[in-house]
Amino acid sequence: MSALSMKKPLGDKAAFMRKLTFGARFLFFGFLLNACGGSSTGTLQSIKINQQMAVAFPEFNATGIYSSGRQVTPLSVGWFDFPLNSFLVANPHYTLTKSAFLPQCTAGVALTVMTIAPIDANASTSGTIPASVFQDFATGKTNNEGGFLAATAQLNCP
Repeated sequence: MSALSMKKPLGDKAAFMRKLTFGARFLFFGFLLNACGGSSTGTLQSIKINQQMAVAFPEFNATGIYSSGRQVTPLSVGWFDFPLNSFLVANPHYTLTKSAFLPQCTAGVALTVMTIAPIDANASTSGTIPASVFQDFATGKTNNEGGFLAATAQLNCP
């Protein structure tokens, strides 16, 4: 073998090692950026309720809209349904879920369907909502109060 043909395999190995080293550095900085919040979706700004028909009854899921502009469907939320003009006497309990929601429909009854989520992404996945905050959401007074966001929809049960 000539000296020229001996250098070629070494040159290929050196190029391969440079590419491998670059790839490893790229991955390392990607992981570092992600660990420092580089992939953050931002703060939850609003919730949108989506309704589809599932067999004979409506089914709901929620979309979260974040300050970064990113939209997440399904969003982990707590679901509630109640007849219009109902009265609340205690602090309601919520459990966040990404599952579709099927309201408890009775033929001819009008319901308010409400979804609630904590604004803080690190908040507990279950807990209670102050009754005054829940009432303000239910009556449409606000959709952002007490560290929670809410969205409501009206449903006339078939």
